[in-house]
Amino acid sequence: MTPLSLKSSINRLKDRILSFVAVRVSVGTIEELGRNDASHLAAGVAYFAVLSLFPLLLGFISLAGLFLPSESVQQAIIRFIQQNLPISPDVVSENIQSIIAARGAVGIFSILALIWTSSNMFTSMGVALNRSCGVCDRTPFYLRKPRDIVFALAAGFLFLLSGVLPTAFSLIPEVDIPFFGTSASFILIAVGSVITFFVFIVLYTYLPAVRSKWRHIWPGALVATVLFEIIRISFILFVVQFNRYNIIYGTIGSAIALMVWIYLSAFIMLAGSSFNGELRRWREGTLKLDADKPL
Repeated sequence: MTPLSLKSSINRLKDRILSFVAVRVSVGTIEELGRNDASHLAAGVAYFAVLSLFPLLLGFISLAGLFLPSESVQQAIIRFIQQNLPISPDVVSENIQSIIAARGAVGIFSILALIWTSSNMFTSMGVALNRSCGVCDRTPFYLRKPRDIVFALAAGFLFLLSGVLPTAFSLIPEVDIPFFGTSASFILIAVGSVITFFVFIVLYTYLPAVRSKWRHIWPGALVATVLFEIIRISFILFVVQFNRYNIIYGTIGSAIALMVWIYLSAFIMLAGSSFNGELRRWREGTLKLDADKPL
């Protein structure tokens, strides 16, 4: 076989593989993530998320403490963070205790300032998703900021809800389910995945400057949910089994692990958004790939 015929055979095989919709859209998504510099966008989201996390917790604990016992709010948020974020339980408890101790010095205006600060995380998400969608957000600041504050409050409520769910599901009679453990664990995983799916739906619907139809949103939300759950479980298992980051980073190892985890989550969010865009282009017949070029 001559080099020319070999190259021709490889090109035919490549074209045949790219003719599959799933492969074509996936390759398009990877190319789009590269063009949009998604790694740097995700890093920006992770930076603002880390800066916003503890103001969000302090603001929400202070606000929820006006209506609920502080101990209940504290335990619910600790359970959520321990089950979903790669931070050691001791670090979580110590920081939450510090937040609870500072709550007494927080007035209503301070609560509003904390929630205002924590909303910057969703501002950065909106910027990243707009870049991913290829649009420029011209929404006035006085309309965009209240939207981000609503997202911050919703995130705090989600912390509380996710922390309460394990207690509620513990009341379910125990039945062993292969690969998932008990029935309560299975239901908790299923409900958590459904919540994650709808969170991505809401993010893809309301954060970008342009509104998309449901049929253009749910595929990317589903892909992002699957990737998120895989990465979440894998990353937490990795942190638990291979607790080597403390050797390198010392006392800030948990903070580094948290930032890496948020970075991966932000990248998955952008991947789902790009997947939606590439799938829409495929449906319209306008999806062009760099991989289509012959070798």
